[in-house]
Amino acid sequence: MRGHQMIDFLKWTERARAFVRGLAGLPGKVELNDAVEPPAMHNRDKRKWLRSGQCGLPPEIHQFVELASERCTFAYCWTPPTTWLPRMQAYLSKGNLVIGGADLCEANEYYLHDGRHEFRSLFDSMPLPAGLAQHFISTDDRGKFLRLASLDRDRKLVLELESADGHRGVGCVLGSDDSEFHRLSISFEMFLTHWETVCYVTPDPDSLKPWLDPATGLLNPDPERARAFRKVLREAANA
Repeated sequence: MRGHQMIDFLKWTERARAFVRGLAGLPGKVELNDAVEPPAMHNRDKRKWLRSGQCGLPPEIHQFVELASERCTFAYCWTPPTTWLPRMQAYLSKGNLVIGGADLCEANEYYLHDGRHEFRSLFDSMPLPAGLAQHFISTDDRGKFLRLASLDRDRKLVLELESADGHRGVGCVLGSDDSEFHRLSISFEMFLTHWETVCYVTPDPDSLKPWLDPATGLLNPDPERARAFRKVLREAANA
């Protein structure tokens, strides 16, 4: 697949966790969440599923949940004091908050989907209210996208499963019908690499606007500007 870039997913999650923990000293109001779960290979049922023909995950997501984390949840939200706002303003796309992270690649959701027919049969055999099984376990195919994370305002970070150019790109969809799509990267690996570069800013087009290529709309951060952003955050956390 074009645009493929090999990275060590486990080390990527470790760097993300270290980054979030490193923000604990930020002045003003700061909220941090480091809840990255272990790789799915440590779970017997998930390991069996991942190694079976039933698993329908694309290779890069399969590798991520198996070897890095079966649910990679990390986040930060910082309200900079007025003394830091002038230095942060160039990196803010909305309001005066610096927000990043996501609840990424929940293996349990993928596991239930791939075993949906078996689980539905089990649910249907139990004395449960009508429609409950359908609410929790859909029988539908995944369609054009694989959900990577749920975002606010009914947005989702997704991996393309079908695209005209053959890339399994990463992007953001809006609404329940997934009709509005904005591609952010041409591959999962490239998305993770560039997202790390911009300090894991919330992965939607509005929040990432300062880092998008104006011609293509893709996440393509200027390295020098990204280093300056990270430097300001580090200085603020260590002030």
